[in-house]
Amino acid sequence: MARKFFNQRVKGSNKSMLAYIIVGACILIIFVSVIMVVVFSNQTPEDAVIKIRDVVTVEINSELPDKTLFFAELQNVKESDIDVAFTGVDLTKVGEYPVEIDVFGESYESILTVVDTSAPELTVRNYAVAVGQGYNASNFVDTCSDNSGENCTIEFYEMAMDQNGNKIDYSSYTTEGVYNIQIVAKDSSGNVTSPLTAQLTIGNS
Repeated sequence: MARKFFNQRVKGSNKSMLAYIIVGACILIIFVSVIMVVVFSNQTPEDAVIKIRDVVTVEINSELPDKTLFFAELQNVKESDIDVAFTGVDLTKVGEYPVEIDVFGESYESILTVVDTSAPELTVRNYAVAVGQGYNASNFVDTCSDNSGENCTIEFYEMAMDQNGNKIDYSSYTTEGVYNIQIVAKDSSGNVTSPLTAQLTIGNS
């Protein structure tokens, strides 16, 4: 009776041991498989072509560029394999911002340059003053807005010439009459509108 009981225990132990071995082997295979997937997924494929642009330029207050724009050449790489970190980028301010690009675990660097190349949008109006009353360029502005969100700088157009080639000073009229005045708008990046013409009326003319 004791021998039979012993044999049953030995057989039961063997079955338990075999089960543990099988479970352990399965866990080991899964672990190794995960490691291999991670390792090989981070390796750059031999046929991949990756060439980073030094600089990508966008207009102020625009949207972040598509991440593929940071590549001068890109072949055999899925967009999902690309990660671009825009940390510190401020699209509301002109400037140069470093950008970190990650492809297959490899890190690259580029520069995102935010620029303002657009002149303000200006509309003008006519303006009347009494004799002896002063005026300035802003008096002729109906509306002015800039894509930077900053205020426009309004000035009289300084390059105007009369028919004799003499420079016209639009700020100097004092005599009663009606005069054509040209003004321009500038932004902080130096963009200037084309001169627009409005009428200045001095007195009752």
